Formats: sequence, C-alpha cells, structure tokens
Amino acid sequence: MIDWGTIYNRHLARGDDHGYAAFAADQWEARMNRKTADKKLAAAIDKIGAPPLHEVKVGNLYPSKGGRDTRFWYVISIKRSTSKIRGDRAVLLGLDEEFNIVSSQTYLLPVLEERELLGHYPLSEVTFSD
Repeated sequence: MIDWGTIYNRHLARGDDHGYAAFAADQWEARMNRKTADKKLAAAIDKIGAPPLHEVKVGNLYPSKGGRDTRFWYVISIKRSTSKIRGDRAVLLGLDEEFNIVSSQTYLLPVLEERELLGHYPLSEVTFSD
C-alpha cells in the first residue's frame, strides 16, 4: 500500500531534497484525501438521494453571482438545442437592485437548475418601461 512515507522515500531516491520530498508527499496526501471525500459524498448522495432540481422556466428569477450592477437574472426565453454538445440554454435579462435591465446573458439550463430560485414572475405580467 502506498502511503506518505512511500512517496517521500521515492523522491529522496530520485535525488530530491528533503523539503521537496516532504512537499510532494503532502500534495499526494491532499489528493488522496480529496478523492476519499468525493467518494464519501457520492455514497451519501446515493444513500439519501440528490436534492431535487427545479425546472428552469420563463419567468424564473435567480440571484446573480457578481458582476457590476447585475443582482438578479430573469429568464425571458428558453432556447432548445439541436446539438447534445451545446445543450439547452436560458436567455436572461440582468436586473439591478431596482429591477432595471442592466445586462443580458445566456446560461446552460443545468447551471440554473443548481442555483437558488428566488421566485417566478410570469412574463405576461411583467411590464417593461423606459
């Protein structure tokens, strides 16, 4: 079984100094810990089930994750893709804190499915003004 000491000794045998050998062994150990954590998370999700994803629909409102003035994303259209590589996309309007349109964007639907849904406001009830 490979462990921290094995990696450390391999680097020393190659002629690396003690500091680099210890660093390399630490990096190896960190990778192994991440893999173990990923496996535990996957097992937990299999056991309890993944959280349900919501359907991305025209009228959904999502928080933005940054940008200059954009605080919210409002879905105005869904573009279905004919290509499996490209994927279906949502066409979004970026809104500021006062719900003024400040930007636009397209996102893949799976990105929005994982994002918090703030609300649903039917497009037919939304009024745009200048």
